[in-house]
Formats: sequence, structure tokens, C-alpha cells
Amino acid sequence: MDTNDFIIYRWNPKYVFKTKSTYFHLASSSWDFTNPCWTDIWKTRVPQRLRLFLWIAFRDRLMTNLERCRRSVGHHPYCTTCDTHDESTLHVLRDCKFAREVWLYFSPAVYSPTFFTESLQAWLLSNINCHDLVSDYSIPWSTIFVSILWQLWKAKNEHVFNSIPQSPTAVWNKGIFWAHCYMESFLPPLIRSPDSRSLHWTGPEPGWVCLNVDATVSASTSFGSVASLFRDQTGSWLSGFQKAIGVLRPLQAELWRYLLDFALFGIKALFLFRSNLTVLRQSSSLKPIMRI
Repeated sequence: MDTNDFIIYRWNPKYVFKTKSTYFHLASSSWDFTNPCWTDIWKTRVPQRLRLFLWIAFRDRLMTNLERCRRSVGHHPYCTTCDTHDESTLHVLRDCKFAREVWLYFSPAVYSPTFFTESLQAWLLSNINCHDLVSDYSIPWSTIFVSILWQLWKAKNEHVFNSIPQSPTAVWNKGIFWAHCYMESFLPPLIRSPDSRSLHWTGPEPGWVCLNVDATVSASTSFGSVASLFRDQTGSWLSGFQKAIGVLRPLQAELWRYLLDFALFGIKALFLFRSNLTVLRQSSSLKPIMRI
């Protein structure tokens, strides 16, 4: 049969070029994309940036001193904390004396007997697949585990690049705190019955300023934002502010919003609505999470 020649794409079942099939073909020599471990990583109930961090750690590609030397951009492979071992991914996240002290804050019953002896990939997979609730915090161990990993990596970079040392206790506290935030961000939204009451804005007394604040956290990305609106007794707009604030609980977002508003606008007399009083009643139980 005489037919004209035509071009086909051999790496697609339908012989049609697809970016996806091309990527799989090029990457198949370096990693097995059918391995279920990749699904385990991307389904971990933490924010997306922590999943990406976990994926890089699993590939042993965190920019440690050992990795920097491998890429010919570092001067030495040693750990800047203990100065006796090569700073590999596993060393930074588990085997360094600083990291080990953080992990030892947990009861040995929390993690497996092989916690400090497994290889990097086996260690990461066994812990992100452990979804047992830690009784002291009512948080799945997988979420706590990834949160501690992230805080260890951040503490290492703060010490190296900003000369800000952190104690193992501080890293552990931050890890637990953010694990609570990550867990709450994945909870289903509350379903409230329709409110038939008539809602209206009530102005403050003369000489006072009314501050309306609203905060929200995305259930899919865990990123939070907050906005505020200042009005006088006539309802006239005085000023406003909107800011993305990372991963925070709405209650803490409102507290930081008040602090920033006071610092920016120098307001000394403030009228609070009933809903805002909840913030003040609960603020005594909150600990500072950042420095101003």
C-alpha cells in the first residue's frame, strides 16, 4: 500500500505527543513513578510546602553541607552543630545531637524501636504512614513527625544564615504548635444553621474608633489572611488593612491584627463588639509565636 510517511510519537499509546508521557519517559531512569511511596508523601495531611520539603528530603536532595560539596558549591561537608559528622539529610533531621535531643522529648512508646537505626527513606515512610493519635496531643504521629522535621530544617537555616540559635525545647514547642494548626486546617468546616436575626452595624461612642477584624485560613493550603476596617461613630471609613500571614489559627490572626493596628495607627481608645471579647478572654492562654 502506498501511503505518505507521517510522524508518530512512540512513547504514548496513541502515538500522540503528551507532556506527561514525555516526562515519565525521561524520569523513568532516575525514579520509579509507580512506587506507592510517592502517593504516601503527597497525601500526608500537612501544607503543600511541607509535602514538597518531604519529597526533597526523601530524594536526599536537601541543601546540606554534604549536598553542597557534592554540587561543588561548598567548602566542607561537616555539620555546623556537632562538627564531627558529615551533614547529610538524615544527620540534620535525626542523627545530629541537636535533632536527637528534640526527638527524645517524646516518649519512646510514641515512635518505633528502629526509629534511630532505619535508613533515610525507610525512616521517612514508616513515620508518615503511622497515623496513630499521640495521646498527649490528640494529633496523628505522621503530622507531628513532618512538623518537627520542618522546624529542625528551619532552625538549622536560622542558625547558619541569620546567626540565630534555637534551643531543642523551642524547636519541639514550635513543632507541636504547628502540628495543631495543620491538623485543624484539614478539619471540615462547621455547618451552621441559618441565622434569622437581623444583623446591623452599631457605631461607637463619640471619640472612639470601631475596629472590625476578620481572619480566615484556607482548608486546602493552610494559608491564612486577615483584614481590618476602622470606622468612627458615623460609620465613616478611616483606614483599613489586609495582609497574608501564613499558617495561623483565626484567633491568633486576630490577635496579631490588633497588635499591628495599634502599632501602625497609635489608637489608644477602642470599642470592642461582643464577638471580639472572645479574643480577649482566650488571649491569656496563648503563647507568643514570633518576635516583633
